[in-house]
Amino acid sequence: MPDHTFRELTSLAEALGLCREHIGARDTSCQVVPLSEAAGQVLAVSVQADAPLPHFPRSTMDGYAVRASDTFSASPAAPGMLELVGTVQIGHPPYLTLQAGQAVEIPTGGMLPGGADAVLMLEYAERLGGNDIQAFRPVAPGQHVQHVGEDMPEGAEALRAGMLLTSAHIACWRRWAKPR
Repeated sequence: MPDHTFRELTSLAEALGLCREHIGARDTSCQVVPLSEAAGQVLAVSVQADAPLPHFPRSTMDGYAVRASDTFSASPAAPGMLELVGTVQIGHPPYLTLQAGQAVEIPTGGMLPGGADAVLMLEYAERLGGNDIQAFRPVAPGQHVQHVGEDMPEGAEALRAGMLLTSAHIACWRRWAKPR
């Protein structure tokens, strides 16, 4: 019959010694590597965002950047009229500031022009001839807009010390983070 008695326990120090003996010591020294070689490395220090993300108010829908107050009375029975005065291109800041009764065509992710505080979805508008747009629904201030810092405010911890860096971290780091 086998002996089922408890054996002597190994202390923590002895267990760590056995691990080091069989696995080897880990190199825990820090080194600076080019960002292009950082994927697969473990981050030694936390990284904070040096700018808010996004750093500009942007559209979350395809549609028209508007002043919300210009749409408050819009309905299917009595559409509001707006004048189309331009188009926002992705990656380019708008070149104008909206005035009362104006709208600018904007894609998802586009930077809101000055004076705009909401986005009227394409589905709730109809472009007539020329520069006339009918709005069939009102929008509230801030509707379909992602505000500055909504994803990450400036100074927030973007990457935590001890993280294994991936190519996705590296791509983001190039745009918005610095080590602290």
